[in-house]
Amino acid sequence: MASSGETRRGASEVLRVEGLTVQYGALVALRDVSWSVHNDEILGIIGPNGAGKSSCFAAVTNAVTHRGRTFLDKADVSALRTFDLAGRGLRRTFQQNSFFGELPVLQNAVSAIFRDFSTDLATSLFAPWREATTRRAAELAAAQLLDFFGIARQYHDQIPGDIPYGVQRLLSVALAYGTGAKVLLLDEPAAGLSGGDMKKLADVLIGLRKRNLALVVIEHHMDLIMSIADRIVMIDQGAMLATGTPVDIQRDPRVRGLSGTRRMSGVLQSDGLSVRYAGNVAVSGVNIGVPAGRMVGLVGANGAGKTTLVNALAGWSRGRAVVTGSVQLEGRSIEKLAAHERVARGLTLVPEGKNIFAELTVDENLALVRPPADTTGRHLFTIPEVFEFFPRLAERRSHKGAALSGGERQMLAVGRALLAGPRVLMLDEPSAGLAPPADHRPALPHPPAGRSRPAGAAGRAERQGGSEGGRPPLPARTRQDRRRRSCRRHGRGPSHHRGLSRHHRRWNAGMNIAQQVINGIVLGSGYACIALGWTILLGVARLVNFAHGQLYMLGAFVTWYAITRLGLPYPLAILVAIIVLGVIGLLMQSAMMRLVMTQNLTSLMIVTLGLGYVLQGSSALIFGGNPQTLPGTLARAKIDIGPLWFTWQDVLVLVVTLLLYGAVWLFTQRTRFGSVIRAVAEDPKLAELFGINAKFVYLGVFVFECSAVALGAALVAPRSPILTSMGFNEVIMTFVVVVLGGIGSIGGALAAGLGLGLFTAFFGAFVAPAYTTAAAFALLLALLVIRPAGLATK
Repeated sequence: MASSGETRRGASEVLRVEGLTVQYGALVALRDVSWSVHNDEILGIIGPNGAGKSSCFAAVTNAVTHRGRTFLDKADVSALRTFDLAGRGLRRTFQQNSFFGELPVLQNAVSAIFRDFSTDLATSLFAPWREATTRRAAELAAAQLLDFFGIARQYHDQIPGDIPYGVQRLLSVALAYGTGAKVLLLDEPAAGLSGGDMKKLADVLIGLRKRNLALVVIEHHMDLIMSIADRIVMIDQGAMLATGTPVDIQRDPRVRGLSGTRRMSGVLQSDGLSVRYAGNVAVSGVNIGVPAGRMVGLVGANGAGKTTLVNALAGWSRGRAVVTGSVQLEGRSIEKLAAHERVARGLTLVPEGKNIFAELTVDENLALVRPPADTTGRHLFTIPEVFEFFPRLAERRSHKGAALSGGERQMLAVGRALLAGPRVLMLDEPSAGLAPPADHRPALPHPPAGRSRPAGAAGRAERQGGSEGGRPPLPARTRQDRRRRSCRRHGRGPSHHRGLSRHHRRWNAGMNIAQQVINGIVLGSGYACIALGWTILLGVARLVNFAHGQLYMLGAFVTWYAITRLGLPYPLAILVAIIVLGVIGLLMQSAMMRLVMTQNLTSLMIVTLGLGYVLQGSSALIFGGNPQTLPGTLARAKIDIGPLWFTWQDVLVLVVTLLLYGAVWLFTQRTRFGSVIRAVAEDPKLAELFGINAKFVYLGVFVFECSAVALGAALVAPRSPILTSMGFNEVIMTFVVVVLGGIGSIGGALAAGLGLGLFTAFFGAFVAPAYTTAAAFALLLALLVIRPAGLATK
């Protein structure tokens, strides 16, 4: 049995453990460990991850099956249950925060000291005034407890999840301390802390020691434990390696040689790197170094934090990780850089699981990577070199990622990473899905002489509607007269469809099928033109912009203002509308960027809906509430072909819509920037590892959406009066088009727009024009039952 080192003079032994052994199946986590702690003393327990430190605490508190004996105040308590030990003053904390999440901070503290302030049932029922008095005394004592631990009064009435993380850690210690504690076992209390929070914790622990308390502290922050501990116990691989004062421990050569007690150096280096998710610590105080030209393996059990560690080094996470500590690449701090900026500096990660874009071809995946600006000391791999190293990829250059096997996807992911010219290449389970021949072991390609290879490779073991703007409604008689005059002038029947469909529904019981086809194509081209921007926005940003209809209304009014007030010709007025709405889109997306990046869809819908009403009200104040018409357009230039007719404005809308859809399709399918947009649409987090700044992509797509709806408004608005209330119907019909076509599908949106136009034209002419919107939604529901993803599904 190892000795426990020198004790403090005048101190009496409070807790002693002898021969603790813990075994999980065939794994021996702790082997014959013995130590003791005295009152007015801090005993530190250190060691690498998996050394058995937490298992030691579990054995002391009788939370796991073990061998050995535990003495509290010289009495054998080995057989006592955990809560009995807590009642005798032996308390512990855990690596994760421990508190009642639904109770305010003050009530958490009250629950920790309830033993000293509890009342019996009879008192609660028949003497409630005494219960209230006791309750007030308990709250006063709880407040004093929180004050001692430095938890400010401003946090007392808040839910623990809403207070800063450093305060949460202090609260966990305070609840364990409660009242009557003799020995406090603290499991990594500084996990996730740094700077001022760690100093505050150190002051609290020293204050507890002055209260004649015995503390046993497991800690990875060497600076902290060496500064506050009176004695240190070093555990490695379940056995006690050394014990003594902090000075003795630091001088011991056996201790200096273990990771977790020394700082590693290299081209990539972390210092005290910690990661937590919603208060739970996943990685704590990791120091790691990757030397130049070396390969460093990272091994550990499932759930040990290996993936979390490499993700933190890369500045990348699919969850809401809170990372503390420092990361340096070639001596420069990079912990404040985003993932795509670290890629540009030369730190590249091939993540576990999904690591390529399934909807892009092999060539498109590789073309996403841009050569770094700083090439000093970096070998810039080329696509031919990647194909030379992975010949199978060359055979599948035109295949989409979804059609590749698991091994081929891994090859593509590694090839993508090499194209970024990494200084450090991190591979998370790189052999997943690979099955090389027994006599073949793939290796990283060797760069030409005189050029450096990636500085290091960190891997892991393979274990696993109404009127708006003050416009008064027209009298019924006036509205009917206007309809009749309009019908007689244009030779059409009465219309009850608003916007594209209410005011310009073209039906007549006597018209033939060919006219209805023309009407449907005219209406459908308008629907498709207005829906294009929203299709791209939904496909890339997954954002439902409920201000889309109001943007359409604003685009129409800006076009009208440019023609009537500024005296601009119709083409220039269209350009003005595109620019003005593009600027508005830039401002809107900049304000919503945080919500977009966190994919807070509920808040996004509320914000865009509110912005729509703001735009509508502002337009009524600026442009007035009276209906307006666009002069100088082609809406009055009629073309008659026998009994059939349409206008030149209809032709313009159809031609521009087809050209615009064709141009956007070519842009997204045939250019690198289009591949970037599609990549962000599929997986914005993965795009960061390709060096893509998703924020700029979102910004550009939102500006395009606003500019596209301005173009659609300028082209379609001449068909009907411009009203501040016209946006609602347009957003409804646009939504139907986008969903029918399939979210993000360009060809699907065009087909859905034309199909919806034909459907509404025939339904209005031969069934009931008043119910076309309801019929459109019925069509949408029916199609979604058959094809849940819309027309674009294969």
